[in-house]
Amino acid sequence: MDILSEVIIFCEQKNMNGALLLTGKWGCGKTYFINHCFMEADIVKGKYAVIKMSLFGINNVQQFNQVLKKEYLKIRYPLVKY
Repeated sequence: MDILSEVIIFCEQKNMNGALLLTGKWGCGKTYFINHCFMEADIVKGKYAVIKMSLFGINNVQQFNQVLKKEYLKIRYPLVKY
């Protein structure tokens, strides 16, 4: 099974309320995969709210929650400046 199929299976689980962490060396294609494979898949378009965030520089749960909330609000209310 390929990574796209695995990610879609994760997303289609009932009552899924969680996060999926993609790890890999810098430059291995994580962002490319999300932007060009996952987000462009017909099964995904318009069905999921995808929040992409880097964990670089995040040192604690409070920082994580602040960045997550900010990124969520950008998706939920795209016309508001944050």
